[in-house]
Amino acid sequence: MTVIVSILLVMFGLDPSSGRLQVYDRETKILDTREEQIKKNEEQKKQNTDTSVKPKENKKTPSIKASVVGSDNMEQLKHKKFLLKHAQAHFENPFLRPNNKDLEEREKEQKIEKERQSHIRTAKMHITMVRSILKSLADDSVAEEFEKKASECLDMKEPKDMDKCYTKALQHIMFKMTPEKGIEFSTRMDELVSSNPNSPLKANPTTDPLFTEKYNNYTIEKVLSSIGVKDVAVFFKEGVEKCMKILNLQKRVRCHNDLKADTMLKLDDKQKTDFLGKMKNLGALVINYS
Repeated sequence: MTVIVSILLVMFGLDPSSGRLQVYDRETKILDTREEQIKKNEEQKKQNTDTSVKPKENKKTPSIKASVVGSDNMEQLKHKKFLLKHAQAHFENPFLRPNNKDLEEREKEQKIEKERQSHIRTAKMHITMVRSILKSLADDSVAEEFEKKASECLDMKEPKDMDKCYTKALQHIMFKMTPEKGIEFSTRMDELVSSNPNSPLKANPTTDPLFTEKYNNYTIEKVLSSIGVKDVAVFFKEGVEKCMKILNLQKRVRCHNDLKADTMLKLDDKQKTDFLGKMKNLGALVINYS
């Protein structure tokens, strides 16, 4: 209310504080209070604008100075990038260069392991098929024994060592069967190998001449026992053990031939006929000793 009264007094040329008429200098220009207020507001706004602009200029100024002063930092940054690039080249290139020895060794190892795993998969299928054949020829214990021995071969590092071990497992299991079953098993193995020409496993136990010699002696011993001349079978078995200790091949062959002749002399005519008939029916494994 007081403000309104003061404004009214000023409008009528009266002093707001006393309410009396004010005396003005003729030269002094009387401005409208509203115009003065507007002018003051504009000046104040201008001052505020100038004040708000100055801090921004102050903020920009240090950044400009920093960019000038930071030229040294830029050089340091370039140097760091240079070092980083060479460090990466040092640590990464051994795995990127095609001619690098480490990379070649790694690729070689990976290739060998890939071939090994492929060989293992083939061997597992082969073991399963052989186990099935054995179950059809002998009791389950023979098939299980073979599977156990053959599976141990898969832990070997080199495929060629696996094959040697696998062949020995096949040879071992043939001595667990009668000659009749063993020879039939050998025939079935021939069929299995020939039906898989691309298989890396060509393991037929009879392809080893030394094994063939041993199995032939085993067959003779079992046939002698089957015709009722066990004493002659023992004589032959002991003779074989002596001959096998001879390292020289020619002398060992001569020993075997002499042993066979001595064994036949211990048989009468009927026993000889029975023995030779059974050996023929078996198609016994025979080595050419000539």
